[in-house]
Amino acid sequence: HSLCAAAQPAATSALPAASAAAAYRSALLPAARPSSYFIVAGLVFTPATVPYMRSEYGKEYDFDAPVKLLDKLMHSMAEQPQQQVVLLSQVLAAEVNIGYEELANTQVVALNGVKVANMRHLVSLVDGCADDYLHFDLDYNQKVVLSTAHAKAATKEILSMHCISSDRSPDLPGAAAAAVEMAAPGTSGAAAAAANGTDEAAAADAEAAPAAEDKGKKAGSGK
Repeated sequence: HSLCAAAQPAATSALPAASAAAAYRSALLPAARPSSYFIVAGLVFTPATVPYMRSEYGKEYDFDAPVKLLDKLMHSMAEQPQQQVVLLSQVLAAEVNIGYEELANTQVVALNGVKVANMRHLVSLVDGCADDYLHFDLDYNQKVVLSTAHAKAATKEILSMHCISSDRSPDLPGAAAAAVEMAAPGTSGAAAAAANGTDEAAAADAEAAPAAEDKGKKAGSGK
């Protein structure tokens, strides 16, 4: 599947309605869904989407955006389901990220040697990182290296400075636990874990709902 949803209509217009719908569901640049975001140490990550590209480069983004990023979005093919082009969209300047303030709209290729598949994958890699440093490999052979402990410790203060309520959007893993931690600095690990469990369970229920609904329809029709 193409990495750019904007390129999909011409490619799918001749397909049967069901096939076209499936192609849109698997597109990597959703046009209607609110964009995800994740912040650690002031680094702001988001997936490349049509609305985001338009907001950054205008309606003619397919001419004005960086050539290498456009080539990736317009001509590369998804290697796996749910793949996204994850961008380091901007850096909220702080002491912990000195030297990286000018980075913007650059693809995140890997974290600590693991290729980043999508936003949920990146969040899981950061949250579960047990290494001393976070090594972000970016496009153009750029690299961001931060102390894991310092990066995570500085995140809350940076969010507070910029009046941002959470380090991640609600669709990402650990959103409920992150909200609990942001609201109450002294929250116990058990409470955060319980909130995270609730968050993951809700996500699992949401993923299972379509299959359950489809099964119910089949049962009702006698098929």
